[in-house]
Amino acid sequence: MYFEGTQVKSLVLTLRDRFLGAKLTFDAYSPIHVLRHIYHFCLGAQP
Repeated sequence: MYFEGTQVKSLVLTLRDRFLGAKLTFDAYSPIHVLRHIYHFCLGAQP
């Protein structure tokens, strides 16, 4: 589910090289957010 630091760096540098002038936007989730989502889903809550 998670990339290692070197994988993230390689991905971002590749994106930079292939999409000149583009801007990168992303969402970051901590392990706590992931567990909270799983727990919420297991309780049968609607997203």
